[in-house]
Amino acid sequence: VAAHSIDQPVVERILSQLEFNRVDDIGAAQALLVIIAEGWSGRLKPDLQDRIETGIRHPSLPVVPVLIDDATLPDKLPEGLRALAYISPINVHTGSTFERDTDRLGRQIRRYLRDTRQTSRFPLNLVMVVGIVIFGVILLFLARLQGEDETPGIIPTSTMSVPEDTDGAIMIGVAAALDTDRGIEIERGVQLALADRPDMAVDLLVQDSRCASLTGLQVAELFTSSPDVAGVIGHQCDVSCLAAAPIYTDAGYAAITPGCTTPALADFSTYRRTVPSRAQEAVAAAEYVRDNLGNPTVAVVHDEQILAGQMARAFAAAYEASEIITVETGSLDLDALVDDIQGAGLVYFVGRTTTAAELVKRLDDQPFMLALGEEREALVELAAASGVYVVTVIPPTLDERYQQAYGEAPTSPIYAYAYDATIMLLDSLVLNENGTVDRNAIRDRLDAYTATGISGPLDCDGGTDCARIQIEVEQLP
Repeated sequence: VAAHSIDQPVVERILSQLEFNRVDDIGAAQALLVIIAEGWSGRLKPDLQDRIETGIRHPSLPVVPVLIDDATLPDKLPEGLRALAYISPINVHTGSTFERDTDRLGRQIRRYLRDTRQTSRFPLNLVMVVGIVIFGVILLFLARLQGEDETPGIIPTSTMSVPEDTDGAIMIGVAAALDTDRGIEIERGVQLALADRPDMAVDLLVQDSRCASLTGLQVAELFTSSPDVAGVIGHQCDVSCLAAAPIYTDAGYAAITPGCTTPALADFSTYRRTVPSRAQEAVAAAEYVRDNLGNPTVAVVHDEQILAGQMARAFAAAYEASEIITVETGSLDLDALVDDIQGAGLVYFVGRTTTAAELVKRLDDQPFMLALGEEREALVELAAASGVYVVTVIPPTLDERYQQAYGEAPTSPIYAYAYDATIMLLDSLVLNENGTVDRNAIRDRLDAYTATGISGPLDCDGGTDCARIQIEVEQLP
């Protein structure tokens, strides 16, 4: 965005090594590098500070502090820059390790942008555009600022900062996509739970984690940077949860999601959820087939999507099916597949609706089960689906408290899952004698947590999945 360092060769070396393009407009950038030289006091000219703050406030722009040689962040930062203290920096040394350090910097930026680039309208091999802000210059530049007043210490209000003084209150992090109805309902569900526990002094640190891996990672780093955050309610979407989960697990922070259903979340020991997972859905379907369809032989078929494979494996393990068939949508030989599965008593399919429709057309009257119930209408439009079994999750029965509090009905049960997640965390809070959070004790309590929430029965039983699931299996007319 602007170069204000007289040590310009270092900047050019970094750009050359990373093979990034430089732009002057933050709005056109895909990443913002904040390159900090030794001796920076934390003070900047107003126009440069405004530009950096604009980048920090941007809802989806990754901000990466880069510390040159022995540079460090100062203890006191201006209000709008304090978020930098909660983002893990990358060190780049100008000596013999320069290439290794810049390679590491490049890998981290590319990891941040990986999901964004996969959905971009531009080619995947397009060179990443990076906005560069250079600040923290040598003492000659700093000397020009010595006559200016120090920035007063103000509790930050930036969307990526942690309050410094919570007056002894417990702090709970809330991560959701706040520009969506479901994200708003998560925050409201948390607020309703706190209203039902007026005796507990709790501060909320609400962050917009969006439905993106980058912002999920950034929010997790922010929460785990503060020892005052007792636990986290969130995130909302699978991609955000999976980016944040390793950070919470490594730091020992308890997190409870009301929205992430991916089976992969069960791999992280500190995560819990109050929403049923897609793996539970598949297991319930296997139990239904065994108990209601005469225990037939089942051909389990899924496409190359990650979730499809996870659900197929969960069904097969619960049903003890001997064979799982994986198909690649782009190179699928439908006739050969039909030959392989035609003798099965039931085909359990997880994957794209177009593939399901083609199979239904070719399998005639062979029993067929569509695992993803949300694709029901699309299947009916594409094929004569009479007799197909469709699995759907029965949502919880909701009470009137949301309507009464906010004057409108919720768009989904997610507020109830968020309410229950908050009560779970509040019931599990343990503080040490000195008032600090006892994270091990919190996780132990969550492992043993059982209750009846407003979304239904909850029983964590030492694992990630605390919700109980009910499904409905409809046979299409």
